[in-house]
Amino acid sequence: MKLEFNALKNEILAAENLIWARLIRGRKPLNLGTDIAEELSALCMSRLEGVAWLVDGKSVKGYDLYSELGKIEVKSVASLHRNIGGLQDKRVADRIIVVWFSENRLSSVERVMLYDTEFILNRVAGSGNKKGLLTYKLQKELYHAGIGHEITEPFQLVLDEVMNS
Repeated sequence: MKLEFNALKNEILAAENLIWARLIRGRKPLNLGTDIAEELSALCMSRLEGVAWLVDGKSVKGYDLYSELGKIEVKSVASLHRNIGGLQDKRVADRIIVVWFSENRLSSVERVMLYDTEFILNRVAGSGNKKGLLTYKLQKELYHAGIGHEITEPFQLVLDEVMNS
C-alpha cells in the first residue's frame, strides 16, 4: 500500500504544480482532480463501509466506483467554480460523491458530500436549471438543510495519509 500511496502522492503534487503553472501564465486551471478524486473516494469508502470499493477507470456507463454494495459516481472541482455538471447519464449509480478540493489545490479538501443519486437528479431537474447542473447554490441549500452525508473528515484523513507517505 505504501508504494501505491507514494505514487498517488506524486500524481497529486505534479497536478498541483501544473495547476499553478497555468495560473501563473494566466491560463485557466484544468480539472486534474478527477482521477485523483476517484482513487481517494474508493479508499475513503472502503474504510467507511468495510468493503473494497474499486475504481472502474474505463467506465462510461455512468459510474466511477463499484463494490458489492453498488455503484458510485464521483464529481470533483478544484476551483472557486463549484457547479457540478455531467449528471445526465448517472442514474446507473446508486450514490454520488461531490469533492470540493481547496481552491486550486489537490492536497486538501474543503468539503466532500455523499448523496443519493435519484434524490440529486430529481432536485436538479426540479430546480429549473436548464443545463442540468448541481449548482453551487443548490449544494449550499442541501448542506444547510442537512441533506446528504458529509464525509469531509474521513476523506481528508485518507488524503493526509497519502500525502504523508
